[in-house]
Amino acid sequence: MARGSGLRKTSDMTPEELREFSRKGGKASVIAKKKQKTLREFAHLVLAQRPRKSLKKFLKDNLPDVDPDDLTYKAAMVFGMVKSAIDGNTKAFKIIQQTIGEEPKSDSRAEDKLDEYFEKLEGAFKDDKSR
Repeated sequence: MARGSGLRKTSDMTPEELREFSRKGGKASVIAKKKQKTLREFAHLVLAQRPRKSLKKFLKDNLPDVDPDDLTYKAAMVFGMVKSAIDGNTKAFKIIQQTIGEEPKSDSRAEDKLDEYFEKLEGAFKDDKSR
């Protein structure tokens, strides 16, 4: 990969230039981390908000045993994920399992058998192509 015309190798820099280069990189890193933190904090803030009236009514109707003060956007997302899993979305089901810590232990023997099976299939396809 060719280097841009304005780029220099750090090995060609003087100790002072290298120190200045590192200092600028450190400052840029701090700024980037603050932006990420701000985004993460904003996401938490939004998820903790009470949903608009129509969504809150929908949630109350479908979750009558849940305290109305607990109905947030985060609760709505969980409800949507559960509804999706009930409707047959296996990915949603797996995410729920992971979230609540009930993800099944993987059976390495079953995985090894599957790998062996797929290797045999690949071999069979390669044999068919070579004929």
